[in-house]
Amino acid sequence: MKLPRIQNFPQKLAITLTYLAVVAAFRYFRLDCLFLTIFGIPCPGCGMTRALLAALRLDFPAAFSHHPMFWSAPLMYVYFLTDGRLLRRKGADGLAWAGLGAGFLVNWILKLFLSG
Repeated sequence: MKLPRIQNFPQKLAITLTYLAVVAAFRYFRLDCLFLTIFGIPCPGCGMTRALLAALRLDFPAAFSHHPMFWSAPLMYVYFLTDGRLLRRKGADGLAWAGLGAGFLVNWILKLFLSG
């Protein structure tokens, strides 16, 4: 299977490094999620950074407890690198994105109702 080519690699590398710098700054200065600060409720991605850091330590139970959708971050990053054309079929890629969105939505609703 031939892997899709990464278009605009320098721009995507710059976006990736900027994102990592922002995440590092939020962690270093112990800043809360802006969505949580503004609206008073956690965002659909709250806990994802802690979950990914736990997964990098191979502590998957902790990763799952921080955010059950942690496994989707690498998949979404690959979609970002391939301009949303990982599966090479528009319908299949759309279905994959819809599934990821539904997973985040269900997780968020459960978090809101079970924590409060």
